[in-house]
Amino acid sequence: MLSLVQLMHMLLFGINLNISFKRRILASVMLVSLFPFAFLSIGFYLHQQYDAFLARLNMLQHVEISLVQTNNELKQFMAQLESTFIAFARKIDKALFYDEEAVRKLFKEMDAKLPLSAVALHRPEETISVEFPDRISPGSHNSTVSFVERFMPRRTLSLLLEKEITRERQDIIMVAGNPIKNAAIAGSIGSDGKLYYVDQTQSVIWYSTIKLYDESDPEMPFIGLLGGKFEAGPILEAYLKQISIAASDFCETYGDYTIKYAFLPTERTGARRIWAGSGFKNEASIKKIARLESSETLIETDRKGNISYLISRYNHNIPHVAVALVTSDLRS
Repeated sequence: MLSLVQLMHMLLFGINLNISFKRRILASVMLVSLFPFAFLSIGFYLHQQYDAFLARLNMLQHVEISLVQTNNELKQFMAQLESTFIAFARKIDKALFYDEEAVRKLFKEMDAKLPLSAVALHRPEETISVEFPDRISPGSHNSTVSFVERFMPRRTLSLLLEKEITRERQDIIMVAGNPIKNAAIAGSIGSDGKLYYVDQTQSVIWYSTIKLYDESDPEMPFIGLLGGKFEAGPILEAYLKQISIAASDFCETYGDYTIKYAFLPTERTGARRIWAGSGFKNEASIKKIARLESSETLIETDRKGNISYLISRYNHNIPHVAVALVTSDLRS
């Protein structure tokens, strides 16, 4: 019988032709019999590698879908803000419109339901306004913003109170006797409650203005405007508190992978004291990739050979960076 040492010698150096014919035949048969096991071993290894590849591909696809879905739900949340703001406007009848105490009570209700930075009721004689300092960035108090927030609604109000046949051009204002064209006035005069973007500061601001009518009068005459200001930070903070992954502390398990989510502000989001981020915002690797303020996918390997994935997606419209950190015990 051939020994294991002899067999290994034959595998490494070939069959010695000086041995007996019987032993050469036996050695050849044994060598040939090893090939199926070799193919099976290689096939099993490749199958394992393919399974690992599919698991990794499915994980990356799952993370991408989660981030896209979160972004789409944020758009829906913005639409809900519009709807809620319009619903509050419809509560204002003629009696409430001229009752300052009732107006301020309504503002408190709006503060509890909406991430408002400021709200104002523009009446023909005056404007009743309330600011919410915890949701206002310093830059939103500059003169340009004041023009958009205070002067423009008053200008719109005066135009809407005029008869249409005598109304002057909506996009022209007179400054020191000189006509100045301002497209923002023409846009805001629609006053349908939709959020419109104002890029006048480093941080992002949205306004919503809606027309108010006296519904007790059959002719439903126009009486005033309700305006609201929103900043990105308060919107993101309110939205991220109610998403599904917030219930699991922004962490989930997907197969052999652990996924941690974080949402961080950018320079255009507003003051960090208002919203400094949500989720695993203090992870060093997450903070590092978020500073790039771009959409990236990075693969890292630690000293032990463990692989981790960093997927970041930058949202330009509602400025923030969404990051997913994926870790596992799988080795590279």
